[in-house]
Amino acid sequence: MLACVVLAFFSACSESNDLAAKKRTPAIADVQATIAAADTSKDAYYAKNYAPVEARYWTHIAGWMVVDWVERSVIAQRPVTAIVDIGCGYGTLLAYAAQVYGAGGTCVDVVQYLQPAVMQRYGLTFVSGNIEKDSLPAQQAYDVAIMTEVLEHLNFQPVPTLKKIHASLRPGGTFFLSTPDADGGWGRTAKYYPSLAAIPALDPTRAWIDDHIWQYNQAELEEVLHAAGFKIRQIERSEGPQGKHFNVWATRAAS
Repeated sequence: MLACVVLAFFSACSESNDLAAKKRTPAIADVQATIAAADTSKDAYYAKNYAPVEARYWTHIAGWMVVDWVERSVIAQRPVTAIVDIGCGYGTLLAYAAQVYGAGGTCVDVVQYLQPAVMQRYGLTFVSGNIEKDSLPAQQAYDVAIMTEVLEHLNFQPVPTLKKIHASLRPGGTFFLSTPDADGGWGRTAKYYPSLAAIPALDPTRAWIDDHIWQYNQAELEEVLHAAGFKIRQIERSEGPQGKHFNVWATRAAS
């Protein structure tokens, strides 16, 4: 499936860029095999439960990364030097991105599932942090930011957090995001709040709720991204195991 997505985008490239992109595309299965081998859990949760379905959350994003690499490194000759993945989990997409862009990657997450062997293999680092309550590492500027299956977990109003990510990107930077589509089989989540507007502002003393706080429809997703300063370049849906997921390619203005 991922190969088909990538090849669909290659058609827009010149023949030479097409060849470069194809050579640059790593195999998701190889990354997953490395992570599975490094998983120290007794029940092999990653290999048995997560690896078989995770790419279905961000199918389009994997292909877009290769296109972004062609545009930056082959055409514009401005290669990516720093990537951040917010809530990277086991690190599959971050490791994939590090290979595509040929750059180091930083994972920011509240729990470390990213194993040392995976970090060493793909040139990754881990920083413990909560994207809503904490600053991004060392105020470093990034070329690419990734946030898959995290937006729906934010406990507070999303725009300030999205603005933090926007500010961390260099001009012209890329933001890849995935999140469940409320109108694509997931439905509304009114368990905690009756509307997006009812979600409270940041309160650092408030206990963290580990759940889907709000599932967005397209109008809401576009609204919060635009309010944070992002320009949406592409928005598609991938078919996840429980419903559809938005895949978004957004950017910070070049100047």
